[in-house]
Amino acid sequence: MINADLTRNEKQIEFLEELTKVINGESPVRNIHIGGAIRGGKTFVTFCAAVIVCLMYPGCKGYIIRESFPTLRSTSIPSMEKILKGANVKWHKNPSDYHVSFSNGSKIYFFSENYAQDKDLDRFKGLEANFFILEQIEELQEATFMKCIERVGSWYIDPMPPALTFSTFNPSYNWVKDKLYEPAIAGLLPKTDYYITALPNDNPFVTDDQWTAWDRLDDESRARFIMGSWDIDVKGQFMHKFNREKHIDNTLTFRPDEYVRLSFDFNVDPMTCTVYQTDCYTYYHILKEYRIPDSDMYEMCELIRKDFWYSNDYYYGEPYFLIRGDAAGANRSSAAKHHINHYDIIKQELNLSNKQFNVPASNPGISESRVFCNSVFQHFPNIKINEDLCPWTVKDLMFCLATIDGDGRTAIAKKGKNPYINMDNNLLGHLLDTVRYGIHTDLVDFIKIPKS
Repeated sequence: MINADLTRNEKQIEFLEELTKVINGESPVRNIHIGGAIRGGKTFVTFCAAVIVCLMYPGCKGYIIRESFPTLRSTSIPSMEKILKGANVKWHKNPSDYHVSFSNGSKIYFFSENYAQDKDLDRFKGLEANFFILEQIEELQEATFMKCIERVGSWYIDPMPPALTFSTFNPSYNWVKDKLYEPAIAGLLPKTDYYITALPNDNPFVTDDQWTAWDRLDDESRARFIMGSWDIDVKGQFMHKFNREKHIDNTLTFRPDEYVRLSFDFNVDPMTCTVYQTDCYTYYHILKEYRIPDSDMYEMCELIRKDFWYSNDYYYGEPYFLIRGDAAGANRSSAAKHHINHYDIIKQELNLSNKQFNVPASNPGISESRVFCNSVFQHFPNIKINEDLCPWTVKDLMFCLATIDGDGRTAIAKKGKNPYINMDNNLLGHLLDTVRYGIHTDLVDFIKIPKS
């Protein structure tokens, strides 16, 4: 029934042994993740597992999911056709209902995420399935993974199979690293999850010609895509002296005897603000971020009041705020009541005085700012970020790219797809700006940048 030799790849054997334990009721696992690198045999073993489940449980229904139907057509569907070549199955090739059915009534559907057109994942509502395969899950949204966990096991048949979710992925610096890979490596996955690493050198079917071709890749690409390395060297990184090992500290806490500094960037969407504390000489701690889609400055200030004005672990009463940020906030906004500017709103909503504001007349130039901020990240004695409370800030520092605009000047990339994470560049950079504005205001005397 299956045109695949699964007896020579030890990682595929391990995968099927775990699946056997699950089916026999000997394991609590329901989510099997197989990561690593290209040509590790991930797709074939998960697709074969799907076929096995379909043959064992008549009337079973499962879904193979990728980010778009063209991707399914060029990758997943040909792989399944190869596995089922000559088998007694029937293919239904309507793009809106593309599936393969087995003689016992079981079916496997090929289903696209289509997140760009369906951000609420309405297509998943009412979906009933016994298993899901999320192919290249790093290209999918975390919400899609959670939606599959929600819907799996909802197709009732007799006998009923275990509710199974399979995922395959390659190294990427997004939610998959945070939620699946790092917990797996640390041994912190829940008992319902099982993780296997599969690399090309685990796969005896990889040819010498393929290895020869891969030897021509640059060192970074070969390490990441062939050897499964999760250490990413970002080329063209705007904040290239930011270093996770040096600058991340999730134990940072507020100092109740110090000023609370707020640095704002004003966008139509999202509204952003960085909360930090510094004595301007010995430490600079970025403690919290606000990144609020579909919002306005009134809602932002309400959240800040809620977090800081009321009794909590750090403060009792009202802290002393110092305001920094985007020079554009001084422009009158038609989105604000009475057309006042953003800083007027902040002053009013947070009950501040003029002396609590230090906002430039114009923003620092991008080229000069890049040199200055990288110098700070390399040489300032104690600049740290609480990543638990500032995940988007760290993402911006890691993956915002420097580019050259039409006038030949340094700029921050805002167009196109970021090559390192599954995200458009226009979603990045807002919190990078809040960090830049804060550094330029409060560490202005740290280093003098020579003029060209």
